[in-house]
Amino acid sequence: MKIGERTVNNALFNTVSGVIPLILSFVFWPYIVDKLGDASYGIFALVTTVIGYFSLLDLGLGNAVVKYVAQYAGRDHDHTESIIGTAMTVFLIAGMLGVLLILSIARMLATKWLKVPQELIDIAFYSFCAASLGFFMTILLTLFTAIINGLSRYDISGSAMAVMGVTTTIGSVLLLRAGFGLLHLVWLNILIPFIVVLFYVLMVRRLMPGISLRLRLRISTLKEILHFGMFAMLSRLTDVISNQVNLLVIGAILGVASVTYYVIPFTILSRLTNLLCRIGMVIFPAISELQGQQRHDTIRELYLTTSRIIFSFATAFMLPLLIFGVHFLRLWMDPEFAQRGGPVLQIITVGVFLSLCTNVPTFVVNGLGHPKISGLAAVSTALLFFILMLPGAFWGGIIGVAAAQLISAAVIAPLFIRYVNCRVLHLPLRMLLGEAYARPLLAAAVAAVPMLLVPQGRIESLLVLLAVMGAGMCFYFFVALLLGVYQERERRVLMEYIQRKWNSLRRKSVL
Repeated sequence: MKIGERTVNNALFNTVSGVIPLILSFVFWPYIVDKLGDASYGIFALVTTVIGYFSLLDLGLGNAVVKYVAQYAGRDHDHTESIIGTAMTVFLIAGMLGVLLILSIARMLATKWLKVPQELIDIAFYSFCAASLGFFMTILLTLFTAIINGLSRYDISGSAMAVMGVTTTIGSVLLLRAGFGLLHLVWLNILIPFIVVLFYVLMVRRLMPGISLRLRLRISTLKEILHFGMFAMLSRLTDVISNQVNLLVIGAILGVASVTYYVIPFTILSRLTNLLCRIGMVIFPAISELQGQQRHDTIRELYLTTSRIIFSFATAFMLPLLIFGVHFLRLWMDPEFAQRGGPVLQIITVGVFLSLCTNVPTFVVNGLGHPKISGLAAVSTALLFFILMLPGAFWGGIIGVAAAQLISAAVIAPLFIRYVNCRVLHLPLRMLLGEAYARPLLAAAVAAVPMLLVPQGRIESLLVLLAVMGAGMCFYFFVALLLGVYQERERRVLMEYIQRKWNSLRRKSVL
């Protein structure tokens, strides 16, 4: 399969596989929150936050594994085996260290650092203890997902993540209906990743039959992946502060119940962001492969094309959410939730949109072997957010935390995009603005007019509102198509790909 066709294949599989878990989450979140209660759900969110916080112990080696497996697999057997074996050793050590650290602070989290109601302290303590094992599973999942993605098999990793998301959501609902509680949900979130890890091990053995999955520790290889990984870890630092530390700050300052009013809008945006990132992340191994072939013009072309497509898709998703988001929360959850969480949703929507614009430049510079650039940008964003987050929480509550996230993205994102475009890829800024941003923004201005004219107060059904939001998204894509956002060559490649897949399915059905 050619690299262009493989990239389209990976993007489609990786994106579609995230849609079903996203839909199920929207359907069942209100039930899960209602069954657990605000405080218990806040604890559950903080347990997953702790797991994500300690994921920094992987030293950013997940991205390093993706890059070097993509660069060396099929070309240098010994070096590929050394990369995988050394990474396995480091990941296992990091996993065991994380288990010990989480166990050591579990009691303090439940009794001192977070405002946990007295009757929930014991269950919170046991949940944080179980989270240590959840972290170990997450570390292993990160490693084997990276190996699969380095082989450009996003169809496998995407499908596995989709199954994991579906089973986790459905399993949580079934457990709550059967009368189980918070701790059982935590154990479910440990068991399912463990099963996926076993599946990944089988897939790696099948895809790389000559590669031995045994622990190694070659110093030269360790230096190579750590050099890349340490800078890639800086990007992970932004994710941790933006996605996990903020919840800990809210839980410590405002109480665990306030976490629920922040985490639901935030998670909606996170799931949508993850869905959009699935489209763009497939260029990471593609850029690494193109760099190995010294095809620099193709790299620039892929950068501009992917930037335009991701920007247009981000606009299509975020515009209806920005306009109808508060009313969506009112019908989906309840009026009180919409009053407290609605402004958070609107503010974070804008901040997430700006952050999405940095995804393609990040994948490109990492694929080119310059994680220092994206890492420094990540640290700058994280530091600015952390500086603004604490006073924001004290003075503005959860809205202040959301505003801090928006400001940090608005300051750093444009500077990072300009640097990558002009200094790394040596492209004029006007080329990026003209080819990637101008037409999608014009389409947004046109599509926003009828959406703003919709009388939201007359919509009393969630299904009707979702239909209106979906129609607004489709109208944006229609306007974007008329304005030439999606070029003829790209439409032709997509249609040829769909035709080939259809013909392949027909042949299989005949056989």
